[in-house]
Amino acid sequence: MSSSRAFDECPNPRLFPSTVAHYSIRLAAVESEWQDEFGIKLPSSLASAAPKRCRDFLAGRYCARQALRQLAPELADQEIRIGPGREPIWPDGVVGSITHSGSFASAAAARKRDVRAIGIDSERLRIMPSASAIEGEVLEQDEVALLLASGIPRHSLALLGFSAKESLFKCLYPEARMLWEFRELELTAFDARCRAFASRGRSARASAVWPRTGVSGTYLIEADYVHTSAIVFAAAAAAP
Repeated sequence: MSSSRAFDECPNPRLFPSTVAHYSIRLAAVESEWQDEFGIKLPSSLASAAPKRCRDFLAGRYCARQALRQLAPELADQEIRIGPGREPIWPDGVVGSITHSGSFASAAAARKRDVRAIGIDSERLRIMPSASAIEGEVLEQDEVALLLASGIPRHSLALLGFSAKESLFKCLYPEARMLWEFRELELTAFDARCRAFASRGRSARASAVWPRTGVSGTYLIEADYVHTSAIVFAAAAAAP
């Protein structure tokens, strides 16, 4: 990465089918002059926020704009507003999701005719609490056993469960308008060969709003990051 730039485009984690536009960047350690480089106005609600919070927001919105430019160039300059649950509000006919963690930011977008809902999450391994600190909050014992049996390394097991459920939260929230506890969503299968996971609602209220077509999940564990995605395909679109 050039020291004169606040960020550079980087390869996307392999999480999505071709119907999804995806764009990712790596942020430089130096934060000087980064506001102008994104070309996006900071909302008034973040005027007094910490510099890192502001940079994360602008980086995510920049990635979202670039993903939109790939998907639908005519929509690329539309503002992606902040919803009542702090979720991004995408242009009509589009669904999408944004993530940022450490020096990485990414966004994915798709047309509603292909994808009904989408969620994406990335977590940096070394800035998360220890596995034992979050494992009990995020996963039930049957889920821990499932991940271990799937060959997931112990050091990344809790973080993968955390990220997978974060992707599910982001995917399901725009339609369900619910905030769930981690234990209300259940990871039911992992396929290391395909890097795929399956899930369902564990609580009654989560089960009541779970899409009948199901939620497709994908994951990727890299040296420093865990990446996950969750997709509900449109009824007329075939899953890959």
